[in-house]
Amino acid sequence: MHRASGIPLARLESLVHETTGTPAPLELDEILGGASVRRFFRVRTRDGGSVVAMYAPVQSHEIAKAPAGPRPWPYLEVRTLLENHGVRVPRLVGTACDDGLVLLEDLGDTLAQHLARRPDDRDTLYRMAVRDLARAQRALDPLPRGSIVLERAFDEDLLRWEVEHFLE
Repeated sequence: MHRASGIPLARLESLVHETTGTPAPLELDEILGGASVRRFFRVRTRDGGSVVAMYAPVQSHEIAKAPAGPRPWPYLEVRTLLENHGVRVPRLVGTACDDGLVLLEDLGDTLAQHLARRPDDRDTLYRMAVRDLARAQRALDPLPRGSIVLERAFDEDLLRWEVEHFLE
């Protein structure tokens, strides 16, 4: 079990309890390998299953650049956009966005973990991924008016942040 330092653990415990009935203390395993400021944890639930907790620091660049107002986080808006157009995305279990927390359906191992056990699946999985991406692109053409995807720009500020984050 990895220690979830830096995340609002009491609020995560509360959110997991509200949505899954799983009481504290939580059994958390950090899912390593991401290249963003978001952190992901597999949370064991009392029914023997699991959910994924995503933590995004509220002061992070991604959240700070989000338009003000009643809109959801850009990540959640894109997730809903994809879901509404028939693209398979993890089910949303619960949110505590003011605390930087989102709970999602656990889809299992990462691609790298799966391929470490079953390397012969590589070509099949990559072909499926390309087909799924093409299907998603067709489903989202044209993008709905007001979509965050149309409004966000890879401007100088965002590009500079991405380069600095890469160097980190």
